[in-house]
Amino acid sequence: MSTQERLSFVDAPCAAERRGYDFLSERWRAQGGVFPCLNSSSRRFEESHLIHPESFTAMVILDLVLTDPLPVALRRSILWELSRELDEEGLFFFFKEHERLPADADCTSIGLSLLARSGLLPDYVAHQSLDRILSNVDTLGVICTYFDPTGERDGIVDPVVCTNALFLASLYGREEEASATIAFLERLITGENLEEGSRYYPSCEALIYFLTRLVHTFPQRFASWRPHLTRHVRARLSAEPWPMDVAIRVIAGDVLGVDVSQQRRELAALQQADGGWPVDAFFRYGRSGIFFGNREMTTGFALRALSGRPGWEQMKRPPEEQQVIEITSPTQPHH
Repeated sequence: MSTQERLSFVDAPCAAERRGYDFLSERWRAQGGVFPCLNSSSRRFEESHLIHPESFTAMVILDLVLTDPLPVALRRSILWELSRELDEEGLFFFFKEHERLPADADCTSIGLSLLARSGLLPDYVAHQSLDRILSNVDTLGVICTYFDPTGERDGIVDPVVCTNALFLASLYGREEEASATIAFLERLITGENLEEGSRYYPSCEALIYFLTRLVHTFPQRFASWRPHLTRHVRARLSAEPWPMDVAIRVIAGDVLGVDVSQQRRELAALQQADGGWPVDAFFRYGRSGIFFGNREMTTGFALRALSGRPGWEQMKRPPEEQQVIEITSPTQPHH
């Protein structure tokens, strides 16, 4: 292995970061504007299969690194692709072929919050979508996952999905309309231990990540959750070192003031010769438990973790990027 191939965040952080972003750009370009996603019965992905093109991976990656020095062409391209995926009702779908799964509150909340932070989402689109999300609840008033016209997936609740919907609602000052969802999450956070995973996410690190994103962005509203979240992060430092989970522990630890220096070194050492990180699972099918993941998602989390930069802020777009995208949206409200 050459000296260049051995460069990593351990001994050459700037060069390693560039290689990581180059890896993401090359993979996006090579696949024609999509990050390839794999599924497997094992989180180790010993045997895996390429799934149909989906939008969720690109949403999460760009949300992670939106305010980092991401190549402009890649940021523009992902935002453009996402703006085309927004349907006429202001909802997002997991698969690009929308008939494969109904629209859901998870993709919609992450996608819309990303467009909002990029300055690309008209307020009336956000509020129309929030009307749908906040009214789509179970018998206890907790936000549900799917907007399923068949009713087949009615009533399915996942705490990660709830957290992401609450983030979007908080962006627009409507979090109090989700009081039952807030109470549901608060019961989980204040409990002694977080469950190992949720219906759609195989480890509790996913919930820790999105809760950290929420608490950091809206510190006054969710101040009481911070010490409980900090306790959960500390409890997870010695858990199994899956690459994705280690990256999330570093991100959350940095935000919450937990010493994650050992985890940061472990994560840095996992960068591979082409600039990316190993494949790992971030989400799964609710019914079968089949894992979904790719190297691109792990790389996005690792880059964010190792950058040490705060995130989730509103993006400051230079003048030349201000009119890159026009959102085609639902019917304008009547005045």
